Amino acid sequence: ERDFVGTRLAVDGVGIVVNADNPVRELPADAWRDLFAGVKRDWPGYGGPNANVTLLERPEGSAARGMLHGLLHIQQVRADAEVMEGDGRMVARVAGDVGTIGYGSIAMIEAAIRQGAGVRLLPLERVQAGMTTVTDGSYPLRVVLSLATARTPKTPTRDLMTYVRSGTGLSLLRAHGYTPTT
Repeated sequence: ERDFVGTRLAVDGVGIVVNADNPVRELPADAWRDLFAGVKRDWPGYGGPNANVTLLERPEGSAARGMLHGLLHIQQVRADAEVMEGDGRMVARVAGDVGTIGYGSIAMIEAAIRQGAGVRLLPLERVQAGMTTVTDGSYPLRVVLSLATARTPKTPTRDLMTYVRSGTGLSLLRAHGYTPTT
């Protein structure tokens, strides 16, 4: 660890996403835990549609999964949860079914919403999910995206770091919905 250094590049958050036609406006942490564990399997008890909850889960070892499970103290995941890799696939799956719920990168979900995806982000701990609340620090599932490099990087790594911090690199981060930290 002493031979490496982390360079902060941008911030993002992990957001809970539902179909735009789902009337649920917020889920408390205990409800989210019940959905994960399979204690509750339908929406009406939460003010949602008359439909079963289809739960989308992230792969084991993913940062989003670790963060969400940690914050909400999720201990158990129901056996029929669909493991979904990639925010694009997850958003498409949620957009196609009013009963589906998932989670992923707020930057990517907001980008999909701007492009017309029929989904929306739910608040978490009474804070609306969005890059505005991620950037101002009020959203509880905030992620700092970093690049780990050798303390004394070689020329290609130095060139990459210079590029990422350049106007072009920062513009690319912004174009993908991230808020640069540099």
